[in-house]
Amino acid sequence: MGDSKQKTVISRIFWIIGIIIFFLSFLPYLALPNAAVEGCSEGLFGGCYVYGTEAVRNMLIFLSIIPVYPICLLYELFFYFRYLRKRSPFYTYAIIVTPVIIALSVLVCCIRYNMLEDELIDESKPSIKEYLSDRYGEDLAENISISVGEYDYPRFDISSPVLPEGRTFEVSNDLFGDDLYIDDLMELLLAYNEGMSDSFDLYMDEKLGLPENMHSDSDLLTIDLDGYKNGDDISAFFGTADYRVRNVTVECEDIDDITILAKTSEFGEKWFPLIQDYMYDCVLLDLKYRGDVVARVQVDKPSEERNGMRPIFIVHIYKTFPKESYLDEMVFYLDDMSFAGTIGDL
Repeated sequence: MGDSKQKTVISRIFWIIGIIIFFLSFLPYLALPNAAVEGCSEGLFGGCYVYGTEAVRNMLIFLSIIPVYPICLLYELFFYFRYLRKRSPFYTYAIIVTPVIIALSVLVCCIRYNMLEDELIDESKPSIKEYLSDRYGEDLAENISISVGEYDYPRFDISSPVLPEGRTFEVSNDLFGDDLYIDDLMELLLAYNEGMSDSFDLYMDEKLGLPENMHSDSDLLTIDLDGYKNGDDISAFFGTADYRVRNVTVECEDIDDITILAKTSEFGEKWFPLIQDYMYDCVLLDLKYRGDVVARVQVDKPSEERNGMRPIFIVHIYKTFPKESYLDEMVFYLDDMSFAGTIGDL
């Protein structure tokens, strides 16, 4: 009699613990509506914050891998079919209603976030179109589809006929510069149009009228893509590009200090005037001899602070230079080749 009563008490305790754990096992599912509202890191190893449906999916995958949700679900199914199904109908209602409430809360939160995304797109669309029109032409700006890539620090995913189907480029707030937006479309155009960079360099060689022993390297910044679609010959649009010439290479038959000054003087007279409005703060003139760059001349853009509005050049002699040189770190004025000091004087 005593043993039976003791077993009953123990069974009752286990029953209470089991039913408490049963209902507590539903709590981890609340992470799903919370993720929809508060967001979560993208991927298992962090990244940008995502919200709404994407956040719910990421949280569901994460808590399934750990594995919180599989354990909870298995326990719920086991406890229900083993202990609750034949008891009060309350438990059956509870196990049906609780997931429905959680699912509805997730749905409401996702719908609300999607509404916020739509509001952000409507608010930002005019300025994004204006930005893209200035950089890539009105045709591209008018034929885009915009979705939100990241909400907190707005990043937008833009689909356009200029990229392969299913591919997008990013437009995001310029957090560190003076512009409203920045984008990565030029990088993607270079990636999806094989040989585009080399073709543009050859186009620039021809435009500058460089001889066969000279070659330029430039950075494409923007290009007017009106009328362009993925698969077209993008070189036909090079004439509309904005660019910066960063480097010019000269193949030399012989090399010494006189050759360096002569080649730099020729560059200053013939080609520097053509590119000084299309360069960064300086352009590099690399002198190659027998396949190796043996000297580099840094030609600086005229600057009131540094060179009194007279272009200067700085000579750097590499270890591969085959002869003795006296020009290393020397500074000269480009207009008359007069000596301006050493690099330490700047």
